[in-house]
Amino acid sequence: MNNSKILSIITAIAVFGSIGYVAAENLDKENTDLKSIADAISKDLEAYVKDDSESKPTEEVKIQEIKEEYSEALDIGIKKVLDDAKIDYNSGTDSEKDILKQLLIQEELKWKKIEDYDRKANADEDLDKQSFNIIPPVYASNSCPTLPEVRSFKQVTIDITGQSGFEGGNQLSNVSRIIMPNCDVKYTLSFIDEDHPNPWIDASYDQIRLVIHERIADIEVFYVTLSGIYFDDTWSQGQDFFVWVGPHGTFTRPFSSTVYVSNTWNHNFDIVDENPGMSKFTWLL
Repeated sequence: MNNSKILSIITAIAVFGSIGYVAAENLDKENTDLKSIADAISKDLEAYVKDDSESKPTEEVKIQEIKEEYSEALDIGIKKVLDDAKIDYNSGTDSEKDILKQLLIQEELKWKKIEDYDRKANADEDLDKQSFNIIPPVYASNSCPTLPEVRSFKQVTIDITGQSGFEGGNQLSNVSRIIMPNCDVKYTLSFIDEDHPNPWIDASYDQIRLVIHERIADIEVFYVTLSGIYFDDTWSQGQDFFVWVGPHGTFTRPFSSTVYVSNTWNHNFDIVDENPGMSKFTWLL
């Protein structure tokens, strides 16, 4: 049975700041903290995202290259974080450790792609995923067409309530709508948390995000454009809730007033329900 709740919404234009980093070649694998390692990975991915050459590798290949290049440093950095949290890194299987690294890299790549998209929409202004200043929206004038609104967000119920072996408590907590200078409407969705179906990976990934992003809240983005709904690294790509590694696909769908926001556990989206046999909670603007 579906329920509904009214969400808050902010309509604004974003003005952002820059982010520092430590260059990859300067990393001291034995002494560098995980945040510095993540910053170096982020800088590497920033260059990748801005690369328009035909020889550019696919995202899958680039993620694998990053994993191989930073594997030893990530092992050391993640172990330090988990030691502080009283989680035994060595108790994880090689496959679980590999997934942790992939999740970390995918998250950094997602933000670099969003920042690049926003930078182009904002005439190359520097962007920061964490904050924005509110100024009068461009919808107040006739400079932009009024685009269809997404007003219904459907979340798999167990993502909120949990079930045996799955923690839950990951409800959608806020939706902000930012009208970009290029007239795209950026929807930023905040979830209280995200839970991996594997308890060890879930607990470990929470600690990793706390160190790198200083939060466990999950923040995801999509855009409404003249062409439809653009899922930039947040498309669920036909995968269902319990997939172990979220796909982070990129795709444009036709307009829809409804988006399924937890097709996968890491809150990848679509206008198509990939979990038709699971109950949903409906959030309404």
